[in-house]
Amino acid sequence: MPSNLELRPGLGAAVLAEIAPLLADEGIDLDNLERCDPQRLQEALNRAAERINLARFTPVGEARSLAASRLREAVDAFAAGENEAGRRVLARLPAEAGDGAEPTVSACIGVSLGLLDDWLSTMPGTAADLPDAHGLPSAGDDAERAAVQIVALARRGEALATLEYLVSEHGGKTLLFGCVMALNAVARAWSAESDQSVARVLFDRLR
Repeated sequence: MPSNLELRPGLGAAVLAEIAPLLADEGIDLDNLERCDPQRLQEALNRAAERINLARFTPVGEARSLAASRLREAVDAFAAGENEAGRRVLARLPAEAGDGAEPTVSACIGVSLGLLDDWLSTMPGTAADLPDAHGLPSAGDDAERAAVQIVALARRGEALATLEYLVSEHGGKTLLFGCVMALNAVARAWSAESDQSVARVLFDRLR
């Protein structure tokens, strides 16, 4: 996830279309940059990048509902031991927005981290220890290490706030798998505590 942007030849038209109105808000016209101070332009680009990333990782409305639906589908599959089905759900998520039929990887990551922050930092006793029996991994591979780190940050309410670091540290796809592993651990712990199915827990809480 870039923390800044630079105007350069070949920058995609879609990216420019996203940037242009954000720069226009600051009085910068992409079609007339000759008189724009380079430092002012770069600072404006950095702010635009932050706003674009925030929008990508914090979906609202139908986009959030779709991301939550796919996360429920994936977590339910992993919780049932249907790992290949869970991987297929995650594998079909696009890195960039397409026709809207599937939520993006970034949208699912953002929804996951925000929920985990809420669940683990604001609800005392909620799956507090996440014992291995409920699916918290032992950090044996990249996704497991991501999951352990996510849970540790979420217990302090800092998972979403450290999003840029997490993406840089793990990469988008690995971080997504780590998020789903963490969600799975919490959902299974809640299921055991409440004597409800994982599917019921997910339907009630993963939204």
